[in-house]
Amino acid sequence: MSKNRNIGDLDILADIAVEMGLDRQRFLRDYASKDRVQEIKMGRKLAHQFGIQSTPTLVINEQWLISGALSLSELRKQLKKLEIVETTLQDSLTK
Repeated sequence: MSKNRNIGDLDILADIAVEMGLDRQRFLRDYASKDRVQEIKMGRKLAHQFGIQSTPTLVINEQWLISGALSLSELRKQLKKLEIVETTLQDSLTK
């Protein structure tokens, strides 16, 4: 876990990778690879488009956000609420 550390700081991100059992030098090399740089840019662009400011954040159907480290039961509650909203919206569009 990031423990409220600044994961925008590469040194902190590398520390977290090591804590997760990854090799620091390989992580840094992979992070700097052309493919990863492109993926990271795309991810940051999407995060900006969706207004994401924290992790973890789930994007559902490109329109709903669930932010925060939720317990499984709380996540299920949130997903159930979204299911109800989606069903209600779909029903209103078909009438």
